[in-house]
Amino acid sequence: MRNLNVDRFSNVLFTNALEAMSVFRCLKSNTQILNRNVMLFLQKLGYNNVTCKTKWRSYGGLTIGNYEFIDAVQSGSGVRYFIDVNFAGEFQIARQTNQFRRFSQNLPVVFVGKSADLKVIVKLMSDEIRRSMKCRELLLPLWQ
Repeated sequence: MRNLNVDRFSNVLFTNALEAMSVFRCLKSNTQILNRNVMLFLQKLGYNNVTCKTKWRSYGGLTIGNYEFIDAVQSGSGVRYFIDVNFAGEFQIARQTNQFRRFSQNLPVVFVGKSADLKVIVKLMSDEIRRSMKCRELLLPLWQ
């Protein structure tokens, strides 16, 4: 996980996102408000970013899931970066195997990176969640 494509812009954006998290740490229990404040903090520093929300529905029109993140675009190149202020928390499950626990402990609390980097981590963690569930003989995950 440590050998992902890291560039100078990503490093500076990550540092600024951590600074914003430090300023607004009292809002950590409300991710939606925290995201908005981190986004505004980064905008004041000159970043072109917005808060994005995704939702998926089950049968019957009920929302069964949602996800919120910050989307930042690098001026000039147009490269998109995703910022998740609770990245490691998105992968917490009950009854973890030791292997899953090792993987999840290496996740950053705050993720800043490109789509390709995010896909690699999500694929790896999804596979580990499946293995952990199979090892514990669970059909559905017990989310914490």
